[in-house]
Amino acid sequence: MTGAMTAQNSNDDDHYHKMTASTTRSFAPHVPKWQRFQTSVALASMKTSEASTNTIYQRQYSHVYANRLNELKKRFSQTRSNVRHCERILDLVEDEPSYVVGTLVKESGTNDVVDDNSKCRPDDVLVLEDESGRVYLQTERVQEYCTGVVVAVQGIVKEGGRMYVDEFDHPSPHLSVPNNESSIENPAQQDPHILLLSALECGDPETSMIQRDMLLAYLQGYLTSTASKVSRILIAGGSIYEGEVEGAKQLDAFLVQVCSSGIPVDILPGNKDPTTANWPQRPLHSSLLPQADVYGSKLLAKTPNPYASLIGNKYILGTDGRNTEDLLQFVRSPSGGELTELEALQSTLDWCHMCPTGPDSVPTMPHAESDPMIIANQPNLYFSGNCTKFDTKMASETRLVCVPKFSKTGEAVLVNMNSLS
Repeated sequence: MTGAMTAQNSNDDDHYHKMTASTTRSFAPHVPKWQRFQTSVALASMKTSEASTNTIYQRQYSHVYANRLNELKKRFSQTRSNVRHCERILDLVEDEPSYVVGTLVKESGTNDVVDDNSKCRPDDVLVLEDESGRVYLQTERVQEYCTGVVVAVQGIVKEGGRMYVDEFDHPSPHLSVPNNESSIENPAQQDPHILLLSALECGDPETSMIQRDMLLAYLQGYLTSTASKVSRILIAGGSIYEGEVEGAKQLDAFLVQVCSSGIPVDILPGNKDPTTANWPQRPLHSSLLPQADVYGSKLLAKTPNPYASLIGNKYILGTDGRNTEDLLQFVRSPSGGELTELEALQSTLDWCHMCPTGPDSVPTMPHAESDPMIIANQPNLYFSGNCTKFDTKMASETRLVCVPKFSKTGEAVLVNMNSLS
């Protein structure tokens, strides 16, 4: 078996070089970093044994929040003066300025929701919890947070046991993944770009195939010579319309044409694609893409959702957008209005967690050892797929990108991997 796999990998390399030989295309080294989303729990959930699957899902989710808190607690500054640094909520003392880290829980009120697109209510309450206890928070910023966010709170506990909040603090991100030091000559003499794409919706009777044909014509160089700067394509979910068989066939045919042009593709599943529902989602199965899968992992990488990789010397992190879509229901902007998709994406970066509403709202695997959705390292590029419109900004050292639905907008996003512009 090992020999056969080695031979297959060798053939993949030969095929990759043969496909790219006729076109001088920009190149950037690619190192998968999505292994942390393929945990032992996720792999075990795919076993056919009913007993093993039931054992996994009989676990409680309290350890998920405990692991999240224990990991992110290390990222808060302990250098604040004139406040009491409490290791546990149980250590809070009345009438003494204190600083404590915990996990937020938003308790839903009884009034009507603020609007039809939101689950926020005017009388919602924030509670801070850890393994030792909980304390109710008195703050005007209730709607800026959701259940599952790890924060530090500075304030004073007054009579009645309620903590009056002066300030919220967020965890500091670790430094970005170390750069890839390998020096690879770029024969195209131009900066490599990646193309971000989402919501192809192959098989949707209301989606025109003309847009996909135009995209293929661009990628194959029929419309402009600048297409050679595309060194890799990332497809961020929403590829197969409602899991239709015809949609899978159309996606397979599309990927065959892209791969035959020598352009590597990373494809991650989305909320409605035929794969596991719980995050992290398993990669699309090879049987869905029998023709494109022939090109091998060098040209077609089927990845989990969320996604992570090192492309060139840039760390890329992203999702199909379900995390930001879900967050929009539970969080409002500081002004009280609806959060934009870009603001939701930035919030997950600020909180160092890709999906804080899981498992409370987004179904997730019951990981016992760690929380894989923690943003362990600050990404250089952080994207969210299946957005209503394109949006982007630089947040510190990170380029945030909302990738629009291609089936609705006909738009894809090109990102320069040297300048992140």
